[in-house]
Amino acid sequence: PLRQVRSFAELISEDLAAGDMARLAIYSKHLTEKTSRLERLVSRLLAFSKEAYRSLDCQHFELVDAIELARANLTKEIAETGAQIEIDASISIRADFGLIVQLLQNLLANAMKYTTPGVPPVIRIEAETLSGICQLMVADNGIGIEPSHGEDIFEAFYRLHHDESSYEGAGLGLALCKRIAESHLGEIRLDPDYTAGSRFIVTLPDQEPRT
Repeated sequence: PLRQVRSFAELISEDLAAGDMARLAIYSKHLTEKTSRLERLVSRLLAFSKEAYRSLDCQHFELVDAIELARANLTKEIAETGAQIEIDASISIRADFGLIVQLLQNLLANAMKYTTPGVPPVIRIEAETLSGICQLMVADNGIGIEPSHGEDIFEAFYRLHHDESSYEGAGLGLALCKRIAESHLGEIRLDPDYTAGSRFIVTLPDQEPRT
């Protein structure tokens, strides 16, 4: 956006110098749009840095409580999309409650964003504990992601869809999910074998109290 702002500013300057006022209104409109996009990007980047690098505050909690809070934070989006959320996650974990809520919220928001036109999103959240490790799965019936992009999508600012009029975003949601998982000594990955949409698998080792 910054390069585009500079480009339109230069065009305005050139036209003013030439006494040509015909396209100034068009350039001004584009300049306003790109500036607004830049403001959103900076705001999201600040939010990302705030959450991604803070110290863990681990506690025991029921995972379903984190899921319910993430869902409550997305009440508007759920109502607008008609999303149906199915939950099978009756386990207790020790982790940073706020960060896990943020991770779940990002995955749910993505599932409601990247949908097939005319098809309400159906999102299923499942979790189980095996040998002290929580395995959390979030699956949807959306447009899906090619397995070849399975690693790139977790990089900051990486966007599969560059048309913001269809899929708005800064490319930070999944990057934050990765950072949250790794801060818990876990990981997040795309399930390449899931073909009914997208399914993300998060593994979270039980966090012992730190001295």
